[in-house]
Amino acid sequence: MSITKPAISTLIGATLTMPDPAVVAEHYVRHFGYRIDSTGKVDAATAKVWGAPKQEGAQTIILRATSGLPQWLRFVEHPERHAQPLRTLGWNAIELSVKAVDTLKTPLEGTPFNWLSGPHFLSGGTSTIKAMQVEGPAGEVIYLTQIPDEPDKKHLPKAKVPVDRLFIVVLGTADSRAAQRWYMDRFDVIERPYRETPIKCINKAHGRPENALSSLASVSLKEDGMFEIDGYPATAVARPVKEGYLPAGFAMVTAAATGLAPWLTLRGGTAPADRDLHMGRTKIATITGPAGEVVELAVP
Repeated sequence: MSITKPAISTLIGATLTMPDPAVVAEHYVRHFGYRIDSTGKVDAATAKVWGAPKQEGAQTIILRATSGLPQWLRFVEHPERHAQPLRTLGWNAIELSVKAVDTLKTPLEGTPFNWLSGPHFLSGGTSTIKAMQVEGPAGEVIYLTQIPDEPDKKHLPKAKVPVDRLFIVVLGTADSRAAQRWYMDRFDVIERPYRETPIKCINKAHGRPENALSSLASVSLKEDGMFEIDGYPATAVARPVKEGYLPAGFAMVTAAATGLAPWLTLRGGTAPADRDLHMGRTKIATITGPAGEVVELAVP
């Protein structure tokens, strides 16, 4: 009997790990205008489904933009700080929609958000989308991206507040096309065009010339959100993961999924979900992708 591919439909959130979630959360509140939505601790069932049993009891903080949109950032207590931003494979960057990226660089000077590159127009200056990249206080990389008011950009969210919602997550891989195909073979997602383009923050992290090309492939989710899949140079390495824990830094992406039940029966179990946190879904499961990335899938 054939099994219809399940769909990944909506980007819900990103989980970042760090030794001091409360301190990092305060920086997002102070410098990005985010608000703390809730606090708690990781329960045993969730830690098991994450494949990270030692995360049981870890402090969690959920933050959202003040626009009121449902996408969130989750900070989870972890014994280590990610020390190699953009130099290891796996989830590397979150992308937030902003109103006016040119106004953000100066206010962030002297804060724990360290400038990496930009603001600049993307795709080597050929795009009208403008972004700046910074390294956050937990070793996470943040793309602060301004979406122009143009007809062909209507599928991307324009910010309602100075720093708004998560809308893209960025994966570092050894082979971006192969990783794109991995998701398309297993899930009902939408293929985006492949291209090669300079990604200045990656070039800087790997000591490459500023205009060296990186491969870039993406998949759009069925309803909202995108996985950007970047090809990293050979100097990138697998991210070290402390046994029993999530990866340090940008650890996990959460997305809504449908039609997952037959696939889960073959793979394993689920844990109860927080219905508010997971957009009304009742269960969560995780998969590990081709670059070692963890994806939490929330299902009805």
